[in-house]
Amino acid sequence: MTDTAVASDAPHGELNDQIRDAVEQLNASLKGMAPNVPEAIAFQAMAHAVALALQNTVLQQQHDHMLRSSLTTAAAVSLLEGRRDEAEAVLKLADEKLGGRLNLSEEIAKVGEVLKSIGEQFKTH
Repeated sequence: MTDTAVASDAPHGELNDQIRDAVEQLNASLKGMAPNVPEAIAFQAMAHAVALALQNTVLQQQHDHMLRSSLTTAAAVSLLEGRRDEAEAVLKLADEKLGGRLNLSEEIAKVGEVLKSIGEQFKTH
């Protein structure tokens, strides 16, 4: 890897030569295309980003459920061993760390709002 490819060496606000080349090549490619092709590329990129956002939301929900299950198990073990204060502390920790997150339908609604906003921006151009 060359020195120009290392992003940490370049000062903020400057593009390294590889990025500049990539943008110039992309612009040159788009000049010869019909106007609807770049729009289709933008829609494809947006669809991919939305799919990743939804996948991340589902994975986060799965991780939260696994964590809550393990904390519940730890609390149950504490109760069975007669350590009620410890069990309550574990359940309180679970509620503090996991209680404030949005559920899946709320996350999807937020993604839908962003999509609607992006769709309106495409209509104006």
